[in-house]
Amino acid sequence: MKPQIISQSQRQQIQQSYERALGLMGKQEANHFLAHRLLSECILQDPATPIYINALFNNLQAFPKRITATWISKLRNWKFFQAAKQQRLTDTIGFGLQALYRNPTDLSILYRLAETYQSANLWEASECYLRQALLHYPNDPETTQLLASAL
Repeated sequence: MKPQIISQSQRQQIQQSYERALGLMGKQEANHFLAHRLLSECILQDPATPIYINALFNNLQAFPKRITATWISKLRNWKFFQAAKQQRLTDTIGFGLQALYRNPTDLSILYRLAETYQSANLWEASECYLRQALLHYPNDPETTQLLASAL
């Protein structure tokens, strides 16, 4: 995939959304939902920038860890897995970020997002998802192997 060309005005808009999300996360009465939406928009418009992905993960740390059975995750996130299978980058990222909102530590989603980024040659962004997966599942051999291939 060719790197996406972002105009100066788009870059400014993304930057404003990013700064607004950080401001929402830093408030005492943080609005994590709105911060997640703003950061998701930043990632969708500029998927190759790890700063936005890492900020999204920082925001997701405020969410409770929900253990979900694999089959429930696949059922609930069917659109995400279909988009990933069909290699539709924008849809995969969009549905994946929605799925992470529901379950920020779902290994199958983190892993599939990393694979999607790698298939688009966005290695640094892929590494963010893999590191997040290893943070929650440090002994997962597939994630470790995929991270090793990314490095």
